[in-house]
Amino acid sequence: MLKGHKKLSETSEQAEIVGLNILKFLASDEKRFARFVSLSGLNIEQVSQNAQSPEFLGSLFDYLLSDETLLQVFCANEIIDPAAIGPLRRKLPGAPVEY
Repeated sequence: MLKGHKKLSETSEQAEIVGLNILKFLASDEKRFARFVSLSGLNIEQVSQNAQSPEFLGSLFDYLLSDETLLQVFCANEIIDPAAIGPLRRKLPGAPVEY
């Protein structure tokens, strides 16, 4: 953990909290959210309906982890070490082994 970053527990509950923060981060910027919705194939209503689903939250981690720049911006915004995101992703359903 880098100095100044939040210490996160590697639990499924913490992963769900961070997943919701990823959604909030994406939704806070119209272009960022529009890109996510477009690439995910979901509409805004479906995003809202699935926001509490651990599987959906896991897909948010996957989306974030697929874009290094987005990952860095999110982590700087949340004061989280980017290296903490992969281990948290593994706490939610459907995680690829390599995270």
